[in-house]
Amino acid sequence: MAGFLNLCICMDGKIIKVPNVKWDNNKSIPQLSEQEVLHVHIVYDTEERNPNMIIGVWFDRVQLDELGQYSLNKNHPSLQNFIEYAFVSAEELCERNEPLTIPAAPVVPTQFEKESLNTYLKNKYPVLLKNSPHAIELTINRLNEQHRKYIGLVKKANSLRRIRQEW
Repeated sequence: MAGFLNLCICMDGKIIKVPNVKWDNNKSIPQLSEQEVLHVHIVYDTEERNPNMIIGVWFDRVQLDELGQYSLNKNHPSLQNFIEYAFVSAEELCERNEPLTIPAAPVVPTQFEKESLNTYLKNKYPVLLKNSPHAIELTINRLNEQHRKYIGLVKKANSLRRIRQEW
């Protein structure tokens, strides 16, 4: 069975666990009002009702309002990149009539935020970190590699456009 862990990492490294909510109701975090935080979503596998292994990690930068509430953007940059570039070749991208756009950079934690997250998991959920020690780093590497792939695709499409315009 899977479990979910939602954390907000402040700029000063403080981590606050956000209660899991149903549907579109977001819990407010009044102590973080009007701050930008890194929202970390961790999905983990459970064993005997205890967190056992990290299955997936997602990151979002969110700006909290004056009440400490946030809303996740439905037009998330990684979703837009996926829609725009995942199932298209450079040739197909080249043939589009609109200008080529640079893929949005992935949302990844800073080194300080990574250290804060690892320290938090080591203290609160040591089994998760023990059973999946590289899950967070692998997720960050995967996001960066996917971004490089999309940039390479746009560069190739742009060079194909130039070649076709010269003919």
